[in-house]
Amino acid sequence: MDNFEHWILGGSTFEWGENVFPDFDLVVFLQIPPEIRIERLRTREFERYGVAIFENHDRKTQFEKFINWAADYDINAGIANRNINAHQKWLASINYSVLKIIGDLTTENRIEHIIQKLQQEKHLP
Repeated sequence: MDNFEHWILGGSTFEWGENVFPDFDLVVFLQIPPEIRIERLRTREFERYGVAIFENHDRKTQFEKFINWAADYDINAGIANRNINAHQKWLASINYSVLKIIGDLTTENRIEHIIQKLQQEKHLP
């Protein structure tokens, strides 16, 4: 990443270790309501596997375990170790500017929020 002036890294990096990345100008935390996130995951899984997630016993079991694991992000019952509490703890511990975008916003709205924050912090003109 040293070869690029601007770059974006997507995903959860909170357990990747110290000094893995150059300094971040901004960490953006996206959180959509659990019911919307789970419905999107159900839709994605159906698009990938079709009716097999309902009719094939092994695929159905795998699908149900996945949805329960994904739902635990917000519930924090101990199934998933990457959960809202772990992310909140990580966000509180880092020394980078953090923008939390909460809610089911459009991509355009999210980009507007990010650009405004970067401009406020003088990372963009």
